[in-house]
Amino acid sequence: MRKKHFIFFTFSLVCILAAVIVFFGGFGLKLIPSNSGPIADKISTVPIDENLLGLSIRINEASTSLHRKIKEANLNLPPVELFDSDFSYKTPGRRMSWIVTNRDNSLITIVIYRDVLAPLNSDEIQAFALHDLCHLVLGHLDDNPLTRKPRNVQMEKDADKCAVDSGINPKVMVSTINKLVPDSDWRVQRLNALIGPDK
Repeated sequence: MRKKHFIFFTFSLVCILAAVIVFFGGFGLKLIPSNSGPIADKISTVPIDENLLGLSIRINEASTSLHRKIKEANLNLPPVELFDSDFSYKTPGRRMSWIVTNRDNSLITIVIYRDVLAPLNSDEIQAFALHDLCHLVLGHLDDNPLTRKPRNVQMEKDADKCAVDSGINPKVMVSTINKLVPDSDWRVQRLNALIGPDK
């Protein structure tokens, strides 16, 4: 009888250990030292900040701070949510906008595409989101994404200034622009408008 209990206990312990390894391995945590042989190659070595848990934490932190900044700046907006999209903003034929409102304008959703989200910390996600909300506040967007006017550099500079005026640290806005604006002319113009050409 004792042998049966021992076998059952050992089998249960092995199953629990396997479940823990699979669970934490999915979050990018390395439970086995790197010098442990071929098994180590099967376990994710991606830092926790680069997986879904890390992305969720950054979005949650940014969302909490964003709501506080919207309230402090008296932007008079309906509730705002951040949506992490698995798509790239470069996806051909993409019809989704950066900002989406529901039919009765009682909710604003800011879409953050995965390739935009990847390089940003939570403060920069907040700067990105508030910048896009400022396009809405400043009247740069209409309700139909298919008829929206293309953004120009002046609209971007105005949205940057609005975001900073709404509580975004200028250094964070500069960092966000440096990471997300590939066009060097637009980037230079936006940075000059924020910090001046001599800085």
